[in-house]
Amino acid sequence: MVYTPLAPTHPRIETQTLQSILALDWDTSFEVVLGREDMERRLPEGEAFQNITGKYNHARGMMLAGNYDAMLTVEADMVVPQMTLRRLTNIDADVAYGLYCSRRKGRKWLIFDRVTEHPFECDYIEERQEIWGQVVESKGMGMGCTLIHRHVMERLPFRCSNPAVCCDWYLSVDCQKEGFTQMHDCGIACGHIDDGHTYWPDPDNGYWMEG
Repeated sequence: MVYTPLAPTHPRIETQTLQSILALDWDTSFEVVLGREDMERRLPEGEAFQNITGKYNHARGMMLAGNYDAMLTVEADMVVPQMTLRRLTNIDADVAYGLYCSRRKGRKWLIFDRVTEHPFECDYIEERQEIWGQVVESKGMGMGCTLIHRHVMERLPFRCSNPAVCCDWYLSVDCQKEGFTQMHDCGIACGHIDDGHTYWPDPDNGYWMEG
C-alpha cells in the first residue's frame, strides 16, 4: 500500500509527486491511497502535526485491516525514483527510508544517527560522499519516502506528543525503544518540492535546485 497524506489546502498534491507514485516499478498492482480533508481549510497554528498524525493513523488502520505486507509513505511534495519500491523492499530493515533534503534553511539531508524523546535533540549524519549510493543504518527521519513493514505497524501507532514536532520524530524514537532497525538507502535520491523549486540531495554540495 502506497499512502500519501494530502495537504489541507491547494495544491493537495504536487503533479510531479502523483506522476512519480504512478510510475513506481513493481511486479504486480499496488494500491495507492490519498488521505484527504473533507474540505479545503487552513489549519490553526499548532494543529498541522496533529492533523497529519491522524491521517497516518487512519492509513495504519487501513493497512492492518487489509492484506498488506508494508506501507510506503510518499508525502505530497516529494518526487520519488521509479525503483523506490524495489530497493526499499530489498533492505533488511524494519523501516527503510529514501534520501531527501529538508525544506528548511540549509537543506540538510534528513538522515539522523541520534534522535531522542526530547524534541529537536538529534544529530545529522553528515558524511555525504562516503554514504552516497549506500544503504546505511540510521535513526530515521521523515516520512517523505518511507517503507514501514506490517509488524512495525502492529506494534506502533503514530503519535504526536508535542504540537511542535511531527509524528515522524516519534516513529524514530519508538522504533528505537522497540528494537526495530532503521536504514536509509542513499541511492534513492528524492526530490523535495518547495516554493516552485525541487531540491535534490547532492554528494558534493549537499543539494542542488531544479526549477
